[in-house]
Order: sequence, then structure tokens, then C-alpha cells
Amino acid sequence: MRQNNNRPMQHRKASPGIHPGPTRKMQPKVPVLLRNPLRTAAGYLYDRLRLDGREMKLSHELTELGCGKKNSVRDYYVQKISAMLLIVLSCIVLLLTVLAMEHRKNRSVPGGLLERPGYGESGTDQSLNLTISGEAESESVDVHLDPRLYTTAQARHLLKLAEEEFLQKLPGENPSSDAVRGNLCIPDSLQDGAVSAEYYITPAGIVEEDGSITGNVDETGTLITIAATLTCQKEQRVVECTALLFPPRLSPEEALQKKIRDAVESAQTENPSGSRLQLPEEVDGRKLYWSYQQEPAVRMLLVLILILPAAFWVHADSRVRDSAKARKAQLELDYSQFLWKLTMLLSAGLTIRGSFTRIAAQYE
Repeated sequence: MRQNNNRPMQHRKASPGIHPGPTRKMQPKVPVLLRNPLRTAAGYLYDRLRLDGREMKLSHELTELGCGKKNSVRDYYVQKISAMLLIVLSCIVLLLTVLAMEHRKNRSVPGGLLERPGYGESGTDQSLNLTISGEAESESVDVHLDPRLYTTAQARHLLKLAEEEFLQKLPGENPSSDAVRGNLCIPDSLQDGAVSAEYYITPAGIVEEDGSITGNVDETGTLITIAATLTCQKEQRVVECTALLFPPRLSPEEALQKKIRDAVESAQTENPSGSRLQLPEEVDGRKLYWSYQQEPAVRMLLVLILILPAAFWVHADSRVRDSAKARKAQLELDYSQFLWKLTMLLSAGLTIRGSFTRIAAQYE
């Protein structure tokens, strides 16, 4: 007789300790402090400062906006403090970056190519850092860049144009060189730097090299002669002209500035061998206070660090108040409609519970 092999299959029990299917690798828990250090620091500051007790009206508005949610006030302040800390840290990092770039500008020369000065410009010096393969330290190397050269015909033509430009610029803001009461315009270069100029002014000691009138000028006029030597590469041209000087008319502010400059120059000549210069403390009966100028970028970043967090703090509170005001206005508008719906549903035979359920479903 054949044996019946159609026996029901028996399910084997899995042995303890053996789990079918892929196992999930347990991830190590990260401390809360490392997850969001700014939020942790903000929570610590909130607990220490107890900000919720200082703005009771704002806390009440936050509770209403959160529909009575627990810790809604604390979550708001923690989020705002963490955002403000992020702003402050970003500004500080930016400030440190700007300071580091100002103190050390180390840029590589792309392709080893240096831009030479243009035609007629003076030569320039570049201080570069040179690093040799195999050497650990770099060394400083000064490279002189010669300008591009003009042809002789181009140089002579530029000298002619420079002479016309010099005679035109010489009076400066004065009506003409025959009635000079303000500073003369004595440029160091002409034709966009292509021509250099040197001057010899007689009598000496009346007009400085920058064109300012520093000497005594007679009321009837003082005549000076200006000899300009114009140079373009190896070509030169000498131009002579005269100017009639009169005492300048100074406003009270300009007169005070002149006295301050004269006082500084006098302090320079009193002790030329000294290691320090004593600036004047008083001029014309007015106290003088001296201070160093700050870099514009550093000054702007310092202002941002002081103003931006405070502005963010006030703006966040203002948004909460606006949201609370809008919510209150919306509730006042919906109140009459809610009463009308409730009355109609009760009149239709619904219970109070069913009426509220119907109205809530419509809002959702």
C-alpha cells in the first residue's frame, strides 16, 4: 500500500535569538548639545533671563496664537534668540575674514603673467612671494615692471598735446592766470600719465608743488614765473608761463582750517628730530580733538553687529503682535456668522452637539 504523502506542512518555530529578514542597524544617539548648539544656547539664555515674565502682553498673544499649546512662548523665544545668535556669529566671522584679508593678501599669479603699465605710464614694482619646489618656506621678491614704449613721433605729438593741456589746466578754478586768488592746478602728469612734468617756480616760497599759495602775496598782485619741463620717454619740451597772484578770500571755515594746517606745520618744524609729533590742542580759542580714522568696511561691520540683532528682535515681536491683531479681527468677523449658523441649525432640528460638529466641519 502506498503511503499518503499529502500531509499537512508543519511550521517550524524560529529559534530564539534568530530573527528572519534584514536587521536594522542601530544608530548611535547624538547628544542634544551637538544637534543644534545655537538652540541649546538659546534655551539656556531663555531660562536664565526669564524673558516670558517681562512681556506679559506678548506672552498672552503667543499663547492665543498657539491655541494654548504648551511651551509656545518658550519655543518662540528660543527660536528668536537662536536666530539672533546666528546673525551675531555670522557678522563676527565676516568681520574676522575682512580683517584677515586686509592684513594678508596672498594671491597666486595666474599663469605667471603680470600686467605691464600702459604707454607713457611710469614703471611699477610688484612685491611677490616666491615658493620653490622642495623648499618649505617662501621668500619675498621685488619685480620691476617697465611700461610699454611710444615711438619718437608719438612721443613728440604727446608733448605738444601736453603743453596745451598744461596751459589750460594751470588757472584751476580761477578765471584766468592773470587773476589768481585760489590754488593753481599743477599736475604731475599729463595726457593720462603718458607725459611727466617737473616745475621750477620763481620767486620760490610762494606757491607749493601742489599749486597751493602759502607765501605772502602783495595786495596789488605778485607775478610768478612757472617753467615746466615735460618729458615723454626720452623726448622733452620746456614751457614757460606767468601768473599774477592776489591774496585769497577765505571763509571763516577755510580760515580756521588754514590756521590748523599752519599750527601742524609749525609743530613739525619745532622738533624735527623728535620721535613723536605733538599735535596742536587749541587753535583760535577752540579745542582740537584728534583720533585715528577707521576702515570703512570694519566700521560698517561694527555697526551691523550692533544694529542688526536689535532690529531683528524688535521685528520678530512686531510680527507676533500683527498676527495676534489679525487673529482677533478675524474672530470678531466670524462671531456673527457663527451665531447665525448655530441658530439656523438649531431651528432645523439639530442638537447643539450636531450643530457644532457641522460648523467645525465647514471651517476645516
